[in-house]
Amino acid sequence: MNELKRQEKFRLRFEMYNDNYADQVKKKLGQIYSAFAELRLDVQLHTNSNIFKQVVDSISNVYSYGVTRGLSDNNKALYEELKVDKVMTQANRYLNALNDVVLQVGWDDAKAIPRLMLRVPHKTEITYEDGEVKAVSYFVKRLDNKTERWAYWSD
Repeated sequence: MNELKRQEKFRLRFEMYNDNYADQVKKKLGQIYSAFAELRLDVQLHTNSNIFKQVVDSISNVYSYGVTRGLSDNNKALYEELKVDKVMTQANRYLNALNDVVLQVGWDDAKAIPRLMLRVPHKTEITYEDGEVKAVSYFVKRLDNKTERWAYWSD
């Protein structure tokens, strides 16, 4: 599967998980039923219940019972500042929904502390060579309607 198709697949899955799926359902049902609108199947969408999200959230229970870690006093403050449990809870959900997630450790210049960031598949490109990661690119932000800023890493 080429990179653009992979990103689109996971973008749609990400949108579905975040309750933005009505257009996907209409398009897919429209492909199945040529008389989709005539049969008024489009009004039968129940957008208040996201079954995909319910299933993902129900199986993503690794952090639902609390996690006890043995940390030294020096590391407890950093652990709490980084909100490790919150980030890992979201990573567990994204992993179950998207099959892939990258946890990046970065640096917050304003707070002068490390920062944890989740990189999702539709906004991340990884280049492999002989089974080894050679480069990683990831979406940073949208500058305007046409321009995106991406970060790139390689040796």
